[in-house]
Amino acid sequence: MCLLQRSSCALEATSQIMEGVTFLHNHLVAHRDLFISNFLRSRRNGKYNVSTEKDFLRPRYCIIDFEWAVRFLSSSNPVSRTVVGPPTRWDDYRRPAPPEMRSSQPYCPFKADVWQLGCTFLFCFQVLHLASWRDNPRNHTALRFMNADSPDARPTARAAVERLNRLRTAIPSNILRQSIDEPEWSLPED
Repeated sequence: MCLLQRSSCALEATSQIMEGVTFLHNHLVAHRDLFISNFLRSRRNGKYNVSTEKDFLRPRYCIIDFEWAVRFLSSSNPVSRTVVGPPTRWDDYRRPAPPEMRSSQPYCPFKADVWQLGCTFLFCFQVLHLASWRDNPRNHTALRFMNADSPDARPTARAAVERLNRLRTAIPSNILRQSIDEPEWSLPED
C-alpha cells in the first residue's frame, strides 16, 4: 500500500523536506546526500489516516544520515564554501550526480543539494503516478528548474520551497484530496 495516500500528503512531505534543507542551508550545512532513503516520517507505524480531515497530528518528515554533510563557519568567505568531487570515492557513490560533481573543480554543495532534491522529487512524483502533479506542466518546470545543468541557473533551497508552496496553493482542494494511483510494483502478488 502506498504510504502517501493523497496528493496533499505528497506535496506536504515535499514542502517539509525542502523547508528542512532551507534550515540546513541557512545554518551553512550542506547535506550532500538528499535522496529518498534519507527521509523519515515521524509516525510510528509509518501510516497516516487521511480519512479524518481534522487530524491535526500530521506526520513530520525528517532528514537523516549526515555522514557526508559539510558545515561552513559563518565567518568563512562565501566564495570559499565549496567542495570537490563526490562525498566519497566514485566506486562507493551510487547516486545520481550533478554535473559539477563530476569535474575536479570546486563547486557549491548547496546548489548540488538543490539538484539532488529536484532529482528525488521528480522520481517520487513519477513513481507515485501523482495525477495532480503530472497533469500540470508548471509543476514539472519547478522541479526541472532545480535540476538545471548549470548551478547558477538553479534556485536556492528557499526560493525552491517558496515556488513549490505557491504552486501548491494554486491546486484546487478537490485535486489535493484525490487518491494517489497505486504503483504496479507496490501491489501484493497473487
